[in-house]
Amino acid sequence: MGEKAIESGGGPWGPDLTIAHQKFKEYGLSIFLETIPFPTMGPLYHSRPLTEEERGHVLAFLTSTHTAVGDEIV
Repeated sequence: MGEKAIESGGGPWGPDLTIAHQKFKEYGLSIFLETIPFPTMGPLYHSRPLTEEERGHVLAFLTSTHTAVGDEIV
C-alpha cells in the first residue's frame, strides 16, 4: 500500500486515504483488507493475502489518521 497517499505522508500516485476510516468505517475497511476487491491490486494480494495482524496494523493506522485530522474533514 506504499503507493497510497495520506495526509500524514504517503505516495503520490494512489488515492488519498486520509478520510478512508470516516467514509467506510472499521467494518468496511476490514472487508476491503480481507478481499482486496480492486483488479490492479488483486494479483499482488490474492496469492499472498494480508495476515490478520497486518490487517489490524493497516486498520489502526487509518483509524489514527482519521483521529489526527479530526473534525476538519468535510
